[in-house]
Amino acid sequence: MKILSLRFKNLNSLKGEWKIDFQDQAFQDNALFVITGQTGAGKSTILDAICLALYQQTPRLDKLTQSKNELMTRGTGDCLAEVEFAVKNKAYRVYWSQKRARNQANGNLQAPLCELSEVDGQVLATKSSDVLKQVTELTGLDFSRFTKSMLLAQGGFAAFLNASSGERAELLEELTGTEIYCEIAQYVYQQNKQVQAELTLLTEQAKVLSVLDEAERETLAEEVKQLEAQQKSLTVEAQALDKTLTWLQENTKYEKAVAEQKLILANIEQQKSDFKSKQVSLEKAEKAEKLTPIYDAQQYADAQHIKIKAQLASVVEQDKANNSAIATLQEKQLQQATSVSLQQQEATKALDEINKVLVPLDIAISDKKAQQETLQTELASKQKQVALSQQELSVEENKVKSAQTKINELDTLLKQQDYMPVVGEHLASVALQLTQLDEAKTKRADLVQSLDAAEQKKQLLYSNNQRVEQELQTLLSNTQPLQTQLQQLNTDISHACDVLPGATLASGDQQLMTLQGELKQLQTCLPLSEKLDQIEMELLKKQGDLNRLETSIHDDKIQLENLKEHGYQLANDVANTEKLLEQEQIIHSLAELQLKVQEDQPCPLCGSLSHPALVNYQQIDVPEHQLRLQQLQQALMKARKDYAELNGQFKTKIEQFKELQTSLQSQLNDKSEYQQHWSNHAYLQHRVYDANSSQQLKTLYQELETKLSYTQQQVEKVRGLQQSHLELEKQIRKMSENQHQLSLQQQQNRYEEKTLLEQVNSLSEELRQSKHKIAALQASITEQLPEQVAANDVMGKLLFSAPQQWLEKAKEQVEQYKSQLQLQQTMTAELTELNQQTQLLTQALQQQKLALDELSGKVTVLTKQIEQLQLQRAQQFGEKSEQQLRESTNAKLTASQAKLEEINTELQVLTDKAQALKGKVRNYWLLNKSIKQNLKLNRHSLKKH
Repeated sequence: MKILSLRFKNLNSLKGEWKIDFQDQAFQDNALFVITGQTGAGKSTILDAICLALYQQTPRLDKLTQSKNELMTRGTGDCLAEVEFAVKNKAYRVYWSQKRARNQANGNLQAPLCELSEVDGQVLATKSSDVLKQVTELTGLDFSRFTKSMLLAQGGFAAFLNASSGERAELLEELTGTEIYCEIAQYVYQQNKQVQAELTLLTEQAKVLSVLDEAERETLAEEVKQLEAQQKSLTVEAQALDKTLTWLQENTKYEKAVAEQKLILANIEQQKSDFKSKQVSLEKAEKAEKLTPIYDAQQYADAQHIKIKAQLASVVEQDKANNSAIATLQEKQLQQATSVSLQQQEATKALDEINKVLVPLDIAISDKKAQQETLQTELASKQKQVALSQQELSVEENKVKSAQTKINELDTLLKQQDYMPVVGEHLASVALQLTQLDEAKTKRADLVQSLDAAEQKKQLLYSNNQRVEQELQTLLSNTQPLQTQLQQLNTDISHACDVLPGATLASGDQQLMTLQGELKQLQTCLPLSEKLDQIEMELLKKQGDLNRLETSIHDDKIQLENLKEHGYQLANDVANTEKLLEQEQIIHSLAELQLKVQEDQPCPLCGSLSHPALVNYQQIDVPEHQLRLQQLQQALMKARKDYAELNGQFKTKIEQFKELQTSLQSQLNDKSEYQQHWSNHAYLQHRVYDANSSQQLKTLYQELETKLSYTQQQVEKVRGLQQSHLELEKQIRKMSENQHQLSLQQQQNRYEEKTLLEQVNSLSEELRQSKHKIAALQASITEQLPEQVAANDVMGKLLFSAPQQWLEKAKEQVEQYKSQLQLQQTMTAELTELNQQTQLLTQALQQQKLALDELSGKVTVLTKQIEQLQLQRAQQFGEKSEQQLRESTNAKLTASQAKLEEINTELQVLTDKAQALKGKVRNYWLLNKSIKQNLKLNRHSLKKH
């Protein structure tokens, strides 16, 4: 991410609008720059503006909202911040601003505005949260990381410098965001610790396992072949049993289907006998069916009669309301016509007054204004001429003053440099002597440098001599304690060996090997004991699980039988109900034929003269049976689902039971195998395994470890003392060699010191002679030059410190003196000519001012006349124009006429509506009369039947 430019307005002490372009050539040439200024000048505000535009908050303040903005400059109504930045060679612009109501300093804060766009103009986001999210995604930095990696908040670095070493490390992690590496280190350490523990466990387990010999491997291979043969035999038997089980299941299924068909046949016979009782009801229903059309027509006619009566009453009420509205509108029509007549009279009077009074007043005002504009144009032209003349006169006067000032300055400067002709005469001889002086100073500097180098070498030799003598004394004082320490080590080694078996280091090493071998055998025993303990616990647990699972399987088997019986019963009920509903549907479809059957008449279907089924038929409640069928079907589906779920659980438990039996047998085999390992182990063959075996082995292991640790400490102690003895002897030999080297170096330093002393005396004499020559040359040069040269601060210092630079400046000042003298003469002639020109301009300006005053008087008189006419017009007609007054009067008259037309139209609509309502009343009366006649006919027909 790279910041390209920054623009902001009214932030803290930086009032107004500011812009910093980091792409400017000045920043490109100097990549490192500093922001400086006094406290409160706005240095940190520049950094705050960058954060505000990018993240809508600053390191010193929380996020700025509609209710809080402490960053806006006091006494202002708005503020903004805009940053252009580049990511992966693509430029973006992010903008943030906030205003107060009406842009007033005392207005309420408004909601901030945000926008993120590409520099070419395409807008990416305008919502505050979206802008913040996309800036974070583009830069890969949120506010916290930005203020730690790119912009260090004020005070953060000071806190780092003043903190202790521990606090400094924490602050550095916080500022740079590297705390993640501490967390990674902790995680790696924990993972390594866990892996090491697992590795140790696997190593211990590997020690327990022993490699089988060739005979054992052959025995196991033979057992595998036998088991594979048994598996093939059992597989053939299982396939035969599966076929038998499939045949039994199919047989059971067919027997169940036969039983269901027999049950359905019995239900059909029962339904046939039940239908005979419903036959009588069917005959009565057929007779009632013939009267149904007449009864329905009677009911429909009654309803229509009631509806027509209600509609007739409603139309009558509407007619009354319409007549009342017509009367009201007629009264309004009369009032509006009177009002329109009065407004027409007032409009005629107003238009006459406009033509006779307003129009002449406007014409007079217009003429006066035209004269005023002509005079004002001429007055402005005169004023412009006067201003130009004054400006020209002012320029000439300034030229006179400037020329006079420059002449005075030249006079002063020439008087101060009146010694320059003398300097020019002696400049050549002074230049030669300055060259000689420069050579003498160069030689003196070389001598001083050589003398300083000799003195430094002499001082260095003296320091080396002191150091060598001090080191010799230190070596002599340190050698004696080392001899004493060597004797003490010999005594300590003798005492340490006395504790070891055999009083020698070799016998101690032998005992260590014996203890380590015994401890190693015991380590292989501990996992075996723990494995046997684990197998015993698992056997107890699996036996309990097996017993509980066997009980659960027995209970599930009983429940499955019950669910099976319940499902058969529900299936029979569903089939019976479906058959009954199907028969009822057939009977309903033959309803028309039933109505045609008459007593002592042959049946249209079978030709029988007796109809017992119609007499004994009893109709069932179809909705109730359909509801019962749905309930039975749902219950049957639930029973089947429960049976399937329980059967699945039952099969799963059977599998689990078999797996537990297999696992239990496997555990017993493992126990037998590990007990055999126990008996075959060389260290355990005389021990019998029991519940306390593990604890006894652990206790023995701890005792051996303690003994081994003590012996190791004693052996390591003797080895350490012997190693110290060797190192001490080596150190004493090295100190003797250093003492001899220092003696030789001391002799060499004394010889070099004598040689340097002779060289220093020779250089000192040459330096004295060089100083004398330089003083003589400086005195000669000073006598040839005027006193003013030596008194000049700049030239006096350069004369002997930088002679070449003095010569160049002296030549330049001599030439400058000559040119200034010539310039003085030229400017004096120009000043005389400028004074004459100024006098002519002054006379012309006075004449222009007199003409200007005369024009101003005419404009003032004309202005007063216009004001009087305008006052008269305003008193009579106000500020409106002639056209506005005419339009206002006509608009009032037109509005009154339009309202009158509106009332007339509304009155006509109500009149038409009244005629229509009268026609409706007559139609409804005739329709009501017709319905009454139909009702009488229907009642007569019903009585007849």
